[in-house]
Amino acid sequence: MSTEAKELELLGKVEFRIALADSDSKLETLLKTYLAPVLLKLASEHLSVRNKVRQGSQKLVSAST
Repeated sequence: MSTEAKELELLGKVEFRIALADSDSKLETLLKTYLAPVLLKLASEHLSVRNKVRQGSQKLVSAST
């Protein structure tokens, strides 16, 4: 499996866990754990990975408003 595929798979798993958070406290815990590592993926050499992070961030922001 390529590095790009691994990064995309990890981002997908994190996105899924966040989507399944059924309370504010669970969401807060997940964001404390995963937000910084996910944002670091914006430095990925792969455009598809950077785009996935941007899309996830936009979803998160729009869901919070």
